[in-house]
Amino acid sequence: MSIEQSQLLSLIQGRLNEVTNDIKIEHVLNELKPVLVNKHQMDQFEIIMTNNERYGRPKLDSLSDLEVIYCFVHQDTHIDEEDNRTLESNKEYLRDLLQFYMQLHVNKTFIQEDVVGFKEGSLFKNLHPRHVTSYHNWLKEGVNVRGKEGYSKSTRRRKVAVIKSFLRWLYENDYIELPLHGAFKREKNKSDDFPKRDLSYQEVRSLIDYYDDHPINSCLIVLLATTGLRIREIANARFNDLYYNSSVGGFYLQVIGKGNVPRRAYIMGPTLQRIKEFRECRGFSHEINPNDDSPLLPNRQRDFYNYKYLSNYVVKIIKAAGESGDPRLEWIKHKEKQVSPHWFRHYFVTISEKKANSLSDVQRSVGHKSRSTTERYLQKDYDDRNNVGLLWDEEDYV
Repeated sequence: MSIEQSQLLSLIQGRLNEVTNDIKIEHVLNELKPVLVNKHQMDQFEIIMTNNERYGRPKLDSLSDLEVIYCFVHQDTHIDEEDNRTLESNKEYLRDLLQFYMQLHVNKTFIQEDVVGFKEGSLFKNLHPRHVTSYHNWLKEGVNVRGKEGYSKSTRRRKVAVIKSFLRWLYENDYIELPLHGAFKREKNKSDDFPKRDLSYQEVRSLIDYYDDHPINSCLIVLLATTGLRIREIANARFNDLYYNSSVGGFYLQVIGKGNVPRRAYIMGPTLQRIKEFRECRGFSHEINPNDDSPLLPNRQRDFYNYKYLSNYVVKIIKAAGESGDPRLEWIKHKEKQVSPHWFRHYFVTISEKKANSLSDVQRSVGHKSRSTTERYLQKDYDDRNNVGLLWDEEDYV
């Protein structure tokens, strides 16, 4: 079967022909991603690219814009398979690149009128630096998929990094004639740009107490707060990833972190008890069994949680707690942003830093590749604790 006849293109092209300004980009992305995330077509593209090289043609010759997106995302960049991007990373790359492409597609008429000698068949090949700059400005000021104005600096940086890498690849492989990856403006990586995600022990304790009789909610909050695990790591964990270390006299949970890097989180006794109660509530065994590869925290369908659903669920239950009228939870209403699972990761780092022998121990425990990342988590708390105003005698001003 040829590429032109494949399901990949027939499904996509038909949908793209319907795209107008009146159709939400998010809906189109949701239809395209399941098709593009499947790697099965990659073997066919590898044959085309190899033949192009064999006969002296540019590697990406004859491929469409969507096909080069597909090839960029699914290409193997490392000799060892485990070092290549994970499926979840590929999904994020697809999301950012498809959003970029769909914005171009929605503005195709403008680009056609703006480019002298517009060549049909590819939007990427007609782009100029001004178009890339316009997209960067849209990321900052345009209405995003959530109906809000622009994306945060950290989100913009992530999206731009993906697109720059993609455009550089197109340029290096002669798909485009201009080095468009250089058209993005620089953005400073200031610590104040990162959202404030501070939680105190009293705040976390109030959430634990509020959901004490709810085995599902209490388990999620306690597990997040006492391990620093990412929500994706929790959602993907299996029950037999739990193991007992006799030399320490405690349980650990082996998880796969970013970049497919394995690490282990210590599971305190109260946390283990919450996990067992969660599983019992779902009708699963809570007896530690190295052969039990069921989800650590199974959903209602007795399957693994989708990590995005689980993340949204945690946000939802914390918001509900804040709206309950319980005076202990008034603090939730005063946070600048919604409290998400990642806040508990910051909480774990902040509390651990005060107890650890070194920052390196904290860094390794939470799986940060860079020490600077751990330091960034702690910077605002450190600055507050060392503010010289704390040295003043308040009694002098009563």
